[in-house]
Amino acid sequence: MSAGEIVRHLGDLVVTSFGGREAERVLTMIQAVDQPETKSEGLVRAAAKTLFALEGEIRDLDAMLWYQVLAQIGQIANFAERTVSRLRLLIAKA
Repeated sequence: MSAGEIVRHLGDLVVTSFGGREAERVLTMIQAVDQPETKSEGLVRAAAKTLFALEGEIRDLDAMLWYQVLAQIGQIANFAERTVSRLRLLIAKA
């Protein structure tokens, strides 16, 4: 499940006035996004530790590029988390 799929269901939520089965379905989808996001944070942290341990064995430029890749992955995961958190608030306030 992705944050994009949840956003596509917003039209259905509007039709149902942000309640009922559709809201429950979207909340379930939100929980499905939260779990992989949390897992990805742990994987990025573990990859960064491994990369740090390998810094003496790889070129400096390679290390910098890998750190940037890991940072981007973390930003994508954080964006997904913020998106679903805002959707959760939107549903809760309705």
